[in-house]
Amino acid sequence: MSDNQEILKRLRELEEENARLKQNQEIKSGVSVVEGNYKGRPILTFYGTFKPFTLGIKKLKAIKESWAEIEEFLKRHKEDDESDVKI
Repeated sequence: MSDNQEILKRLRELEEENARLKQNQEIKSGVSVVEGNYKGRPILTFYGTFKPFTLGIKKLKAIKESWAEIEEFLKRHKEDDESDVKI
């Protein structure tokens, strides 16, 4: 990779990081989702009152296909979630 390409790639990475940091500062409660890419593949990064995490297309599709089971799980464990210590 040429020096110019490396510089442009690094600049894009820094701009994405800057956007994530700005959004993270604005989060008071709830969840913020930022679209990005990892090694050229699309991802979503979730920010909130928890440690940020990232999901790609395959995992998001699996979640979508399992949504009914996820909702039932959340209903069963709603009380447990409310007592969790926030990080």
